[in-house]
Amino acid sequence: MHKRALTIFQELDSKGNIANSYIALGELYRYHSNLKQAETMIENSFTMYEALGDQKGIATSANALGNVYYQRGQMEKAEAMYRKAIKINEVQGHELSVAYNQGNLANVYSYQGEFEKAKSLTQAALATFEDIGREADLAWLYGNLGSILIEQSDLDQAENMIGKSIAIYEKLGRILDMAKNYGYLGRIYTARNDVDQAETMYRKALKINETYGLKYEMAYNFRELAFIHSKRGELKQAKAMFQKAQKLFEELGNQCQLEFVKEQLGELH
Repeated sequence: MHKRALTIFQELDSKGNIANSYIALGELYRYHSNLKQAETMIENSFTMYEALGDQKGIATSANALGNVYYQRGQMEKAEAMYRKAIKINEVQGHELSVAYNQGNLANVYSYQGEFEKAKSLTQAALATFEDIGREADLAWLYGNLGSILIEQSDLDQAENMIGKSIAIYEKLGRILDMAKNYGYLGRIYTARNDVDQAETMYRKALKINETYGLKYEMAYNFRELAFIHSKRGELKQAKAMFQKAQKLFEELGNQCQLEFVKEQLGELH
């Protein structure tokens, strides 16, 4: 559908719509973990929006590029893009867009271990969405906040946030979005040393992600399952899970996670 629309807009030389179609295609490619093609499409949109002087479009493209870089583990590039989007959207007065950008930038900080910064940005974004009652966006941020709280060892509050996220997604029928939260619950149970319940949650997440072919999420599910098997001394199973994660991180071009998994494989004995 998006490709057909792009062709039509190109025939009409409708530059704004062409740029919009590039964004839509880029997000579709990213969803299916084709990050190289996603980057190409979004860069095309970025270039066109710049030529048109469309600041909102530039900000949207910057945020989308940030998402591609984030999935690759290129955090400096991701941060630069999210900050660019925030700066433009703040000037333009696009409060909701700023909140989305803040939520994404918070994920970068969390990845880098800067949990207080991540928490602060997530809470700022939450305040915006709570004011207008955007349920799906609230669910996204409740889950993200729960993930940060896990890293800060506030497991009860993390579980509360993740529970709120799951309840909203269940209400909205958004099964795919629930998978990430099952993974978060797996981390909570792992921290509590309840490895059986952790495995149940990771496998629940993995089943959903495999159904939709989400390689990025699957890679993390395999990685966490590998740790569960390792904790039990099930080294053969742990190796198999790490190898599955390694293959996916290679496909995604996520060098940081790829090196980490290789190290873990080397330490199995």
